Amino acid sequence: MAGKHRLLRTLLLIFSVIVCITINVTDCHGDNYDQNIKKAVQDCRRSYNATGMSLMRGRVDKCYQNALRRKDRQKFDYCAAFDLSAYFVDDMMVRQIHCPPFEGFDSASVSKRIEGGLTALGYDKDRRKKEVKLLADTTVKWFKEIFETE
Repeated sequence: MAGKHRLLRTLLLIFSVIVCITINVTDCHGDNYDQNIKKAVQDCRRSYNATGMSLMRGRVDKCYQNALRRKDRQKFDYCAAFDLSAYFVDDMMVRQIHCPPFEGFDSASVSKRIEGGLTALGYDKDRRKKEVKLLADTTVKWFKEIFETE
């Protein structure tokens, strides 16, 4: 009987944790999150069309600095999506016209900026991994729609 109660308490605890995580993810990553990432990808495209890759790195660095100074998670997500979009643009150019990668937009540099920012915002390793995956998946979705259909 005591074993059943312990199992029931454990299952309820696990269920409660799952519900709490789901609520937090929904609150943090709802429609506003998706639109924020979409805007970053759109802005990256506009910036690329206007100036090419030449000013992207400076814009990305300033974006991260402002977001982290204010501890603004929404702005950080925007910066990371802009950064990832610039990396995807650069990667397309490397593959299509065989030019060398633009300095600072290799996968290691982009990953380091995003991981470093999430660390500065106080995320532990497991949460950073989940956030990076969500950022990447959402950015890829919008990148395909915005860059490949227009």
